Amino acid sequence: MIRTFAPMAEKKDVKEVVIRQALSLFNTNGFVNVRLQQIADAAEISVGHMAYHFKNKEAILAAIYALLSERQRIHLTEFRVVPLFEDIDRQIKSTFELQRDFIFFYQDMLEIMRGFPSIRSAHQQQIVWHILQIQTMIDFNMARGVFLPPSFSDQCKNTASQYWSASEFWCYRQSGAGHPLTNFSEFRKIVWSVLIPLLTHVGVLEFNQLPALHVR
Repeated sequence: MIRTFAPMAEKKDVKEVVIRQALSLFNTNGFVNVRLQQIADAAEISVGHMAYHFKNKEAILAAIYALLSERQRIHLTEFRVVPLFEDIDRQIKSTFELQRDFIFFYQDMLEIMRGFPSIRSAHQQQIVWHILQIQTMIDFNMARGVFLPPSFSDQCKNTASQYWSASEFWCYRQSGAGHPLTNFSEFRKIVWSVLIPLLTHVGVLEFNQLPALHVR
């Protein structure tokens, strides 16, 4: 019997292999230091064969970014349902794991954004959505009395932006300072430090139920 779906399966497999090998090379060497020939060699195909699936390096980057943004969107959608402190803590861990798996993007973010307008546009939209989810989390915890009410206009929005910056630029800061990127406890401390000043007395009690977090 003729297997009519074999070409489609083969095409999908090649694309997955190229994406997987490209991501590994980008994470190890940095995006700008990886050539198409290196990706093709790692995928064990010719550059011409790879071009049939991805016409250039930007197309590979776009496919990897789609995976990154979808994974982030899934985590944040789950997080926004009832973002209690244990949920915030779990989301911080998932963010750390996401950055570990796509570390090149967070280290080379500014360069990628400058060089690829389509990625920049998509990521800017993702940033707006991400900050809105964080702001929803802050509003929710203010409403249930574990965060202090805002003391000035736009405080929730500003805090959400600070929380986003603390997490999203952690890899960039660590790399620039020559510090390791594998220290989850340090990442967790930095992100939680944005929220700790908001805690009410009830919030402190709930926060203390989490695994120990040393902020000093």
